[in-house]
This record gives sequence, structure tokens and C-alpha cells, in this order.
Amino acid sequence: MRAKIPGIRALAAVLLLLLTTAPGHAVLLDWTNLPSGQSWTPGALTGAFNVDGVAGNDIQISIVSNGVTFASDGTGAYPQNIADAAINSSVKGLQLWTSAGMTNSTNNVTVTISFLGTYAAGTPVSLTLFDVDATTTQFIDKISVTAVKGSTPVNLTAAFSGTGTQSFSVANSGTTNPVITGLTSVGNISNSQGNVTISSGSALVTSITFVWNNPGPNFGSQAIDLGNVSFAPEVGSGSAALLLCGGLLAFGRRRQSAARAAA
Repeated sequence: MRAKIPGIRALAAVLLLLLTTAPGHAVLLDWTNLPSGQSWTPGALTGAFNVDGVAGNDIQISIVSNGVTFASDGTGAYPQNIADAAINSSVKGLQLWTSAGMTNSTNNVTVTISFLGTYAAGTPVSLTLFDVDATTTQFIDKISVTAVKGSTPVNLTAAFSGTGTQSFSVANSGTTNPVITGLTSVGNISNSQGNVTISSGSALVTSITFVWNNPGPNFGSQAIDLGNVSFAPEVGSGSAALLLCGGLLAFGRRRQSAARAAA
């Protein structure tokens, strides 16, 4: 009698599907609740954090000032991790505040967020920017966003995530280069009207960059905040899935061979 070996291949296929499509557990760079012993040094232009509890940094933020001078006040130099009533008093963020503004339209601040360790192969990402707005006499916030996986550009969405009247416009959402621009018609705000969330959806990125400048015509002091950043490891574990499923298939073949020999 031929022994039946039901479902070995089917079981392996199901496990492979689960292991390679199960979403990674999202982690959060939360400016209000940074892990113990970790902080952003006021005035620093780079910082790295371990937010998943596993040894090694997960995320790095690098800031390049292209002809722009950051401010300094009684709380210290900027950029700094702060909750500011002039931005959004209930929420901490990494505040970028320029003292004399961007003196011409070619000056800018470039912020790059890179993923490290477990996340270096790529991760879905979502982040929030605060206080994107404009005035008729002082400044216009303009933010251009890009992301890559390796060297391949990734599509991003940019959308209003505050309440009240939106203080910015969004162009090119869903493409590789969304652009967010403050609206002088709404003016300088100090609440969530200037909140914009940028997301890669399920697409994986290795780094995301935003370039902040002032297209003019007036150049005064201005500020935005980088809010929390949510990310996750690359979905599944391809090598683990292949090893496990390969083992299941080999086991199934051995049982089938034994069954034929006994028949």
C-alpha cells in the first residue's frame, strides 16, 4: 500500500508566503520619549539613535546648512529637540530655526535620514513635519522630498495631517519628488495647521531627504520641525524562510522515498 504524504509542499508554500510577506514590527523615533541616555545635542548637525532596543544604531539624521545660519537662544543652539509654542506647543520635534533666514533662494537646509543595521536593506517610512507655512513679509517655507532604496528613487505621498485650515500646498504627491510650499494666504501659524505627513507606504527606502528653502521674495527668520519618524525592518526573513521551507521539502521527499520502498 502506498503511503500518502499530504500537504508537505502546501505547508512549505504557506510558510514561505507568511515568512516573506509578514510585516515587520514598526519602531518609532519619538522626540518626546527618546531611549534612556540618548539625546540630540543642541546645535549638532548629526545624530544617531537606537530605538528598537537591539544593539546598534537604527537611524541617523544628518543636516547640511548651505549658506544658512541657525539660531541660538536661552535654550541653546539650534537644531534642538524642543516643544515650542511658536511651532506646536504640545509636541516635541527636532526644530530647525534660522536666525537671519535664508538670504537668497539658493540657500537651503538639507536633512537626510538614513537607516542602519537591521533596517539598512530598506524599510517603509513615515514622518511628520511641523509648521510649514508662510508670511507675506518674511518667508515662505518650501520643502522638496526624495527617497531612495539604494540608488533607486521611491515614490512618496505628502498629505495634511493637522486640523483647521491647511497652511501649505502639496505638489507631486505620489511621485519621487513631492514638494510642500507654505501659503501666504493662510499666514504664519502656531498649531497643527502646518503638519504634513510624508510616507513611502509599503515601499522600502534606505534613506529619505528633504531640502528646505525660501523661494522669496522676502528673507527673514523661519523655522520648521522634524517630528516623529516611524519605520520597520524589511518584511519577512528571506533566508530563514528558504531554510525552513527547504528543510520541510527535504523531509517530505525522504518520507515519500521511504513509502515507495515499503510499498
